[in-house]
Amino acid sequence: LLLEYDHLSQLPPPLIRKHKYRPAPTPNLLQPSLTNISSLHLPIFKPSHINNLNLIPNTMHLLQILAVLGATMTATQAFDCTPTQLHIGTIAGCGTNKRGPNWFAWFDNQSPCSGVDLGLVNSYNDNGLCNVTAQFPGRGQVAFGGCTKRPDTMSQAGPPTSVTLQDGYVLDCRAASEREIACPSPCDRRASIAVTSNYTCTEREML
Repeated sequence: LLLEYDHLSQLPPPLIRKHKYRPAPTPNLLQPSLTNISSLHLPIFKPSHINNLNLIPNTMHLLQILAVLGATMTATQAFDCTPTQLHIGTIAGCGTNKRGPNWFAWFDNQSPCSGVDLGLVNSYNDNGLCNVTAQFPGRGQVAFGGCTKRPDTMSQAGPPTSVTLQDGYVLDCRAASEREIACPSPCDRRASIAVTSNYTCTEREML
């Protein structure tokens, strides 16, 4: 027995296999299994859809055009761009024009009594009304041109022959003889002042 024990003690120890720990795979919820793929309701792509894809660039182009038109309309609403007649006359009888008439102007879409006072006719400006840039409600700045220079200090400059509106339109002016208009006096509610219309300016005809 001792010999057999000594023989067994000389044998190598038994091999012990060490197994590596491998965690169970985590199921991917975003990637369905092949067994359940038949139960999914997937969209079916048809060849006719190719034609609809061509509509995308056209639709985007149309939206860009509408955006530009909307911005243009918003910008043009700041001023009334429809050319109308401008009447230039005088106002007298009250305030600064008590001893001498003032230039007075209004558009067709205004009441003559709500026109703009442009200052003394007999001013010391060499070019008269053409030295004045007026501000009209709904029209912006209005500039006058074509006035003949006064020959001496005791004379007056000539009337304007053209008007340039802020929106770019140019009006040509001609002499006009219209009846006087009585407007409420800003100095006395019981009185009135006289407004004349001496010139009418209309849109310049394109050659």
